[in-house]
Amino acid sequence: MKMQKPILCLTANILVLFVSVAAQPGFLNIDCGGRKNSTDPETNMTWIVDANYVDVGQTVNFSIPNTPFHMQSMRLFPKPLNKSCYRLPVNPNVNYLLRLWFLFDYYDQSTNLPSFNVSFETEGLLTQKIQAIKSAQDIEWTSEKILRSPNGVLYVCLIRTSDDSDPFVSAIQLRSLLSGMYALQVKPGTMLSTVTRRDLGVNSTDLVRYPRDEFDRFWTTEKGVALDNNTLPILSSRSVNFNDKNNSSNVPPTFVLQSALTVKPSTEPLVFGLERQYIKTLVVLYFAEIEVLNSSEYRKFKILINNIAVSNITLDVKNNIVQVPLTYDREEQVEFSLQTIQDEQGKSNRGPLLNGLEYYKIIDSETATDAGDVSGLFSIKTAFGLKEWISDPCFSIPWNGIKCNKNYTVRVVEIDLSGRNLSGPVPNSIKELTELRSISFQDNHLSGILPDFCKLARLEILRLQNNNLSGIIPDCLSELKNLKEVNLENNNLSGVVPEGLLRNRFLDIRYSGNPNLCKDGNQCHSKDKNIKIIVVSAIAALVGCSLVLISVIMYRRRKYLKKKNQINNQPLNAGLIPGMVLNPLSCCSFSLLDMKTATNNFSQKIGQGGFGSVYFGKLADGKDVAVKLLSSSSKQGLAEFLNEINLLSRVHHKNLVSLSGYCNESEELMLVYEHMCGGSLKDHLYGSLSNISTLDWKTRLGIALDAAQGLEYLLVSCTPKIVHRDVKSSNILLDSNLRAKMADFGLSKIIGDDIMSSHITTNIKGTVGYLDPEYFHTNKLTERSDVYSFGVVLLEMICGRKAIDPELCEEELSLLKWVMLHVEGSKDYGGPLIAIIDKKMCMSEIDMKSLYPIFTLSLKCIQNEASKRPTITDIVKQIKEAMDMIKSESSSEEINEPRYSAEYSYSLLDVGR
Repeated sequence: MKMQKPILCLTANILVLFVSVAAQPGFLNIDCGGRKNSTDPETNMTWIVDANYVDVGQTVNFSIPNTPFHMQSMRLFPKPLNKSCYRLPVNPNVNYLLRLWFLFDYYDQSTNLPSFNVSFETEGLLTQKIQAIKSAQDIEWTSEKILRSPNGVLYVCLIRTSDDSDPFVSAIQLRSLLSGMYALQVKPGTMLSTVTRRDLGVNSTDLVRYPRDEFDRFWTTEKGVALDNNTLPILSSRSVNFNDKNNSSNVPPTFVLQSALTVKPSTEPLVFGLERQYIKTLVVLYFAEIEVLNSSEYRKFKILINNIAVSNITLDVKNNIVQVPLTYDREEQVEFSLQTIQDEQGKSNRGPLLNGLEYYKIIDSETATDAGDVSGLFSIKTAFGLKEWISDPCFSIPWNGIKCNKNYTVRVVEIDLSGRNLSGPVPNSIKELTELRSISFQDNHLSGILPDFCKLARLEILRLQNNNLSGIIPDCLSELKNLKEVNLENNNLSGVVPEGLLRNRFLDIRYSGNPNLCKDGNQCHSKDKNIKIIVVSAIAALVGCSLVLISVIMYRRRKYLKKKNQINNQPLNAGLIPGMVLNPLSCCSFSLLDMKTATNNFSQKIGQGGFGSVYFGKLADGKDVAVKLLSSSSKQGLAEFLNEINLLSRVHHKNLVSLSGYCNESEELMLVYEHMCGGSLKDHLYGSLSNISTLDWKTRLGIALDAAQGLEYLLVSCTPKIVHRDVKSSNILLDSNLRAKMADFGLSKIIGDDIMSSHITTNIKGTVGYLDPEYFHTNKLTERSDVYSFGVVLLEMICGRKAIDPELCEEELSLLKWVMLHVEGSKDYGGPLIAIIDKKMCMSEIDMKSLYPIFTLSLKCIQNEASKRPTITDIVKQIKEAMDMIKSESSSEEINEPRYSAEYSYSLLDVGR
């Protein structure tokens, strides 16, 4: 077979040639972005276009001299595509060799070198390889894997990691292997990544592949294997059939076994090493006797790895092939040694011999999405024709509209398909997603009856408004104890609203716009009465209804006047914040009409808090605002409403959310704030924005400084001092530039002038997980109560997890307890901190010199005794010092290596609780 000119150099010194492959059973060759199916005229290999394997992306064609025709195009995945997948058909539980080709000539090699991820996904096998092109010399590259799928599909996904770099692929090849090949190493959940294959003993630089290797594996010579100087290449001096598939499960090709390396003299060891080392490695060594031995000669030797014997080898003319797979877990340099065994009297040992080797990195699977969730989601995908939903729902980048929670298992917790122009019924398979917290299907064209939501015990939010749904509201919805919001407005529902839903004072339920839906059973039954009875009783009913209506109007009028008199006839600050009076210049009073106009009749909900729902609005002057509407089921009430108006009308600071005004009309109470479009710190750490937001350490430190400065203003600069009492990540809001401001002052309280003076409170206020234990046990509120809560927030920033997470086991439920389990007994903080740090932060980009002091500071803040905690002024100072470390570090030209020097070492026991 004529070999083409080599034009591609693979990593680990494997010389790769673009050689077309002849058509074979079990082979698949995909020309990515190709215009038509083509046949290689030299080998009669058929290449097919990729239209049947991918639904997205663009084709790009170009012409490069001396490049095979199937590399003259590529499939490009531009914005807004973030994860794009090929769907490859495979036979279940069969090992395959998968090869991807990338030709990067399309890019400007000097400035825009591409970088993206490639993942390989099947049921139970989720692995990802990071592509990082560091120089123009790397612009041609190939990747090869050996893997299997338990079902009939393999997904190859290209994932965007940069806004200015589009993922792409030039060609894909699949090769079916025999059942025994690599069977021990490629198990469910495991994959091999090829590093090299070597044909030893040949003085040639050619790459050899199909048809000499019937499975189209790439074999190169010993170049790249570090050998001792005493090695000697030898070729076969006898004719033997080496293609014995019964005795060799990996079926090495004959040409590999017809040459070998040996040593001279024979008593010396054959020593070699491999260029690169991985945490988990497989090396397969091949041995075959290719010299003619007389009756007084034999060949017996042992294999050692780093001077530890692992196997003995005996070769003779009867043993055509011996293969030894060696797996090991280590990252240090590994040396192989083949040493002669002298144990036969009167015979000469010809010394060790090595014909070839294969070298692989072993990659373990990452956790796949729960199988029940996958089944339910694929039914939804099929019902609504969501072609972009492909591969694993949660791996790497979750499907559009899906939010997942990753603990011991990966579960879907949120589905948002609002405004997708979907039609048809909602599949009943949604009941399989038993961990769902939120379902948002509003603003579509959905029809049919409501699906079975009753098994979704964790469901909190159900939004189905503005559809064409019919049927009744199931009674069992009342049994969902976690429900907080149900919106069924503007559908065709009928029957009675379950009484249990109406009685739930913690539930925000909306059902207007359903003409045939009744609030009570009597109202519904009356519609079914005989027309004659209705006519005869019309007058009596009219009189009765009039009396009832008059009574209701009078009752509501008295209630309204009473509340209005209560508000208008007492100072807004009465009994709440002594000495503070409402400032009309900085706190405006808005009418209900103003609020309806600003919020477009409360159409855009952007949040939910203890006070009630929060809506986006735009005032007449164009200012964006957030409008808090006090709900009837709110745990907070008039006192907190007045408290917040009084406080924010007087205090002003760049790190405190400003109050634009309030509304008190028609029994509606509202607070109007400046709009913080960046969401809350909680949203970015582990909330609704956590899948698309990755706050680096420098940004988190800046947010901590902003929040601390806001608290310092309240606790130090204000006279009298003000304790926030509800410091937590959800009350730290961010603007578009991720600058932070403290928010939600409904629980704030005045304390005395002395910084350590205490104030006895009758009611403990705060949030579980952030609440000062000393305040909880003694009712004594101090400045250090906010310091404790702020310490918890610092740990949230470092660890990227909730203060209290009831979904975790008992040992991990509390963030503080979990952190202290890592801390207690440690003599320095390096190990514990590395173990608990938020994995979404890239370790190589973290300035550890600035992180360690903040970790120490957080541990000091959460001391049980308030007197042992730092002041808020000390906290601001230490955060600024950490920021200065980052600035000085970024201005230096030192290589960023992990910083674990003794200069920053200390005992965690000194700050342990």
